[in-house]
Amino acid sequence: MPIVEFIRSRKYNESGPIPAIKSLPKWYKDADKYDQSNNSTYKNCVPFFEGMSSGYTFVLPCDVRFYLVNGEPEVKCELPGFVTKRPELSQFHSPEGYYKNHFAWFPEWGVSLPEGYSALYINPVNRFDLPFLNTSGIIDNDRVFRPGNMPFFLKQGFEGTVSAGTPYVHIIPIRRENWESTYIDESVKEHNEHFKPNSERKSNNVYRELVWERVRYS
Repeated sequence: MPIVEFIRSRKYNESGPIPAIKSLPKWYKDADKYDQSNNSTYKNCVPFFEGMSSGYTFVLPCDVRFYLVNGEPEVKCELPGFVTKRPELSQFHSPEGYYKNHFAWFPEWGVSLPEGYSALYINPVNRFDLPFLNTSGIIDNDRVFRPGNMPFFLKQGFEGTVSAGTPYVHIIPIRRENWESTYIDESVKEHNEHFKPNSERKSNNVYRELVWERVRYS
């Protein structure tokens, strides 16, 4: 079984990264699996769940407060250096609905992975409730594991405090492999035959029961 090592470098007294499944938000945990018409909701969607629960999340070591000064966002945090403000990224298309000036997280922890593995660094998956949006990247963490910085944008008009313990970065280990692609034409009949076993099952959980192979992180 591959092992990920989290290596402390900076000293923020930050709790270590945790399996992403442990940082699922309350709104997800409290959601119903079926609506009033007995139709499945997103809570019953395995791909949605697996996206949120795969890998690990870095969680905020302290409260982070965002506020506006003359219409421009500023940030305050009790841990000097953990989060900083930066100017607009040159020749970069900032996400719509977010300020052009951006910020950066400076985590305490580096990531070390076994040979042949990299890590995908992204915004916490499906966390559209969060007021920030990270840029994404892939790092060969079998070769480098010093913590770097992680740029992010703040939602326009947001003022408030993001509480300690909130996940702010999501990392998913991936194995480096070369791939080739091919294209196959399939008739409607062939397509229906291909998926016939699934379509004949009278269940709302065909994917969960027949397809899904759960991966666990600890």
